[in-house]
Amino acid sequence: MPSPLPCTRRAVLAAGAAGLAAAAWPRSAAAHPSHGGIVPDLHLRFAEPIMLTRFDVVAVDGTPAVRVTDADGGVGVVPAHGKLADVRSLFDRLAVPYFVGTDARDLPERIDHADTAERHYKYVGMPFWNAVAHCELAVWDLLGRRAGVRCTDLLDRRRRRRLNVYLSRFDRDTTPQEAVEQASEDLAATGATAVKLKVGGRMHTTPEQNARDVAMVALARQTWGDDVEILLDANGSYTAGEAVRAATRFASYGVGFLEEPCDWRDVEATLRVREQLDAKGVRLDLAGGEQDSMLTRWRRFADLELYRPMQPDLYYVGGAIRLLTVARLADAAKLPLAPHAPRAGLAAYPDTMVRATIPNLGRYQEYVRSPEVTDGTVPVPDAPGWGLPWDDAAVKAAAGTA
Repeated sequence: MPSPLPCTRRAVLAAGAAGLAAAAWPRSAAAHPSHGGIVPDLHLRFAEPIMLTRFDVVAVDGTPAVRVTDADGGVGVVPAHGKLADVRSLFDRLAVPYFVGTDARDLPERIDHADTAERHYKYVGMPFWNAVAHCELAVWDLLGRRAGVRCTDLLDRRRRRRLNVYLSRFDRDTTPQEAVEQASEDLAATGATAVKLKVGGRMHTTPEQNARDVAMVALARQTWGDDVEILLDANGSYTAGEAVRAATRFASYGVGFLEEPCDWRDVEATLRVREQLDAKGVRLDLAGGEQDSMLTRWRRFADLELYRPMQPDLYYVGGAIRLLTVARLADAAKLPLAPHAPRAGLAAYPDTMVRATIPNLGRYQEYVRSPEVTDGTVPVPDAPGWGLPWDDAAVKAAAGTA
């Protein structure tokens, strides 16, 4: 087991420096030297300070969002994650004061020290990093709007114009027939060739649920043949023993991966599953990581090659810079990335743009059925900032929410 290290990007990346030397990420000459080249040095892009003055939770054309304003009246905005209301006190009392009064060009350094500044370390976890992510992502949009460029160009470069997606479904209480029929409708409407179905009961399961799940997967494979990639998400439903038995059955139907088979907090249980499946010669990848926000845990996952793909969530992990840090750790271990992103429409714009910059993406990326999915792909936004269809005037005019 790797020795504990501070949870800063530079410390975690330094621990994997040997692997990173051969990674697919080209080091930009403009990259900040103390931050592993994750993002270019913003001081070279912007000659003058950009002082952040306030953050507000607003509604832009009815969409909840976080708006940032700078001292010159410039604005940036990001759609609010559904959990912002739950972490609002951390957003208001910790994240916002930490960024207000700082230079937006220092964003990488601010992210590096967000969990150790003041007494923040006492609050660190997914709720804290979700609050920080809203601030960070809004600032990226502000910078993109000021420069007239996409956030992909600020983070690195756009490596793809469309993403191949798998469609996430969320039903667990349907019959096998209902589940397959509904998923078939999604596939037909979008042209997608991959779908993720739920199994288990979410952090628990029952024999009845297990029987339903096996019947569902068997029917899905019978219905779709080899034309559709079947992915499964257990949301931590199994003990290690249950997971091995379930995975062995699922593998016989050519399932692509089983996501979060065991309680996400119990890394050792998932590791036992991986080892036992390997010993039995069962070919089924395990995926996971959506709940994880600690970079030292991500380094361990990469060292163990535990998850294929690794699935950080843009908001849960703490924003774009930290997600790209995880992507680089995965790349050094030759592991693919498929960030947790069960979103669609405007809410998915930041996810889609960040993923467009990552060289080691998995074959399919998570999305939800929506009109923008055509031929199994979604477009990467092409306008400045996160590409949102709101001009500065609309963002400035947005009314605050309680």
